[in-house]
Amino acid sequence: MDSGMVNVSKRLRWFGVLSLLCSLSLIASFYTSNLPERLSEQHSPMLLYRDGSVAHIVLAPDDRWRTQAKLQHIDPTYIDALLAIEDKRFYWHMGFDPLSIGRAMIQNVTSGEIISGASTITMQLVRLVEPRPRTYRSKIIEVWRAMQFEWLFSKDEILEMYLSFIPFGGNLEGVEAASLKYFGHL
Repeated sequence: MDSGMVNVSKRLRWFGVLSLLCSLSLIASFYTSNLPERLSEQHSPMLLYRDGSVAHIVLAPDDRWRTQAKLQHIDPTYIDALLAIEDKRFYWHMGFDPLSIGRAMIQNVTSGEIISGASTITMQLVRLVEPRPRTYRSKIIEVWRAMQFEWLFSKDEILEMYLSFIPFGGNLEGVEAASLKYFGHL
């Protein structure tokens, strides 16, 4: 074997070892970093009639009307529409969508202004529970946090959290709380 082949083989091994160490460090950071406190905030207590329908909702401790969304209580047509509009590849990506990032970058550069975003539902959830200024640094943190969420929670859990924290005006959060407020039922 010639020395050129040996050097390539050594470089590939080092690259593999370095990639493995970086991956393990990233995964370890997901477990050692605290989740945003807002994820553990209480939802609005609900008083129910005997038949299970809602009689009254009380403000959550943070003075918001927020109910915990459960996918089995939400119309699948709404979920399908949400995913089609907000995040077509929700069930396929790892928290961020490289294809959407590439598309948004091309559109924004060619137009000379920001006309398109690339935030996934998971990244939007990160912004909802851990708001920060809209900067490139913040976007990198959002991508890392979105990867952490995807590693620690199932896709359905992420979708339920998103649907529980999404704002609907004033101090109203969550699709179920909005349904009760605006339509009088779930």
